[in-house]
Amino acid sequence: MKIKVCKPFWSYDVQKTEEWLSSMSEKGHELIELNRLTRYFIFQQGEQRKRLYKIGFDKVQKKSLSSFLSHNGWAMVLQSGNWYVAANDKPSNEIESYPVRENIIKHNKKIMYLFGSISIYLTVIVLFYLLIGFVLSSKVQFGFVKSPLWIITFLSAGMGIMLWSLSFYSITKIKRSNKRLLGESNHSLESNYSQESRRQEEERPSRDEIKRIRRSGQIVVKRRYAWTYAPDKLEKWLETMEENGLNLYYVGKTGSTFYFKKGTPRKVSYCADYQNYVDEDYYTFHKEAGWKLIYFTPFNFQIWTLWSHEYAIGEEPPHIYSDKSNQLKHAKRIAATYSCISIPIVVVHLLKIGEYSQLLHIQNFDLSQIVQSLLNILVVCIFGSFTIRTWLYYRRLRSL
Repeated sequence: MKIKVCKPFWSYDVQKTEEWLSSMSEKGHELIELNRLTRYFIFQQGEQRKRLYKIGFDKVQKKSLSSFLSHNGWAMVLQSGNWYVAANDKPSNEIESYPVRENIIKHNKKIMYLFGSISIYLTVIVLFYLLIGFVLSSKVQFGFVKSPLWIITFLSAGMGIMLWSLSFYSITKIKRSNKRLLGESNHSLESNYSQESRRQEEERPSRDEIKRIRRSGQIVVKRRYAWTYAPDKLEKWLETMEENGLNLYYVGKTGSTFYFKKGTPRKVSYCADYQNYVDEDYYTFHKEAGWKLIYFTPFNFQIWTLWSHEYAIGEEPPHIYSDKSNQLKHAKRIAATYSCISIPIVVVHLLKIGEYSQLLHIQNFDLSQIVQSLLNILVVCIFGSFTIRTWLYYRRLRSL
């Protein structure tokens, strides 16, 4: 006899899922199959026993566990895609090693950041239109007009609310789960990141120090917005500033304000590096290679770091990505990431523009509809330019 149990959000909290699987084993239900699409766990009747389950995630397809884990009593129960379930019949106090949790944390973070982008986008759009409605309400007489397209509006609103609720729930669930997984495995990714964050805050000059130097005329302030879409241009610009005797002093918290100190011309190689995640050796490796960390983004996902490396005249400029294939992979990852973020936004607003064009055949536009149409066009242009700029960056590197 088979038993099917649906767990829609089992991957968001693998520890609770593991506890549930252990309780099912104690009741005599033996796990035999996992359907990732339908989210069903399938059991068959077996003997009652105390069994410890651990869920793992590994992109490298493996039909068996490592010999080290097998030696400690772990056995592969099933595998579904990149997910696998391992079990151990030993008492927990006799188990010396456990499956690695790092890949689950990384996988869950990707999902969390996806839902985070969706929720931020939906929230900003709602607040934006509420603000526009509030501003125009004092100047324009609003009213409801019957339209065959109202059903689309209501369906879109309903789907938006459901998607926002799902995003909020998923983010909350995954953050709690990852926190427990980090504590369980004594993981060092976030602790290492926190150490770098504290170090950067300690090295950042105080406001009084900045004001004093700016009053003395030694500081030149420049701003570069949205440089993440063309990091090669930022690197070239910083290197040119150094050659002109403007030495980079520090970078503002937002990453768009650059403070230069008037000094002597020097040769400095800059690298703006993008990573989804950084492990505990990331900062150490680059520092040991002679690179100095200038700036990194104040959030621990989609991490941008800015590195500098001074070298002598006549020497070959150092590069973090010395191999062209690695440079292209890095650039392609940037372009693909920002395309995944920008293209859905562009498509949604193009559909809205199409909806307004359909309304134009039914009735005349009022002022609010004209403003909304212009705003949609503006959003399409802005996010479309982000996508285009990143792929142009990739194209420039490929043509070198």
